Amino acid sequence: MPLFALAVTTRLYTALRRCAISSRRRRSKSRAAGCSQTVVVACVGTTASEYLPHLFLPFGARPQKGHASSIQESGMYNHFVQNFVDAQTASLKHYGAIARIEIRLFGETQNPAVRAPDVIEIDTERRRVCETVADRIIEKARDQFAIGSARLVIHRPAIFRLANFDIDRSLSRGELPDFDRLWTVLQTRLRNIHTHAGEAQ
Repeated sequence: MPLFALAVTTRLYTALRRCAISSRRRRSKSRAAGCSQTVVVACVGTTASEYLPHLFLPFGARPQKGHASSIQESGMYNHFVQNFVDAQTASLKHYGAIARIEIRLFGETQNPAVRAPDVIEIDTERRRVCETVADRIIEKARDQFAIGSARLVIHRPAIFRLANFDIDRSLSRGELPDFDRLWTVLQTRLRNIHTHAGEAQ
């Protein structure tokens, strides 16, 4: 199982287990108090979107109350991409460790079984993820602030300038672009357009 998938699976199990424990405790308290109404707080019937934010938060951290989309809009974009970078870094370390074991077993070879990704491959994948996330944010904004069935046209260079969002510049500095700022700028600009269009109708 890939390292990132394993980490996500582990966090999902932890979140579901925490929910089940909380449910049992609350039902026990309800019975102890002699309540005739059973208090059910369980994961059954709860949408996955309500628990998905737990997967990308540090262990012990709690997301803000509210719908999952509000959690995403207030900070999940940067956190999501940072989690990818962390998984990428951890994966590289594990590749290196396994490659060293192979060398101890078989010695140096021109055709190793384990090939760790090189710097160019890592940078290319990181850039692809950043560009794809930026595209997804823009498309989400177009869907969310559509006027009727008409989706707004977004001039990417202009929005990127307003958000001071530059993938190449950020990655060349060893940083990540601010996806949360990009979303905030999009949200502010498109909400104003959406509001004025609604008033004009």
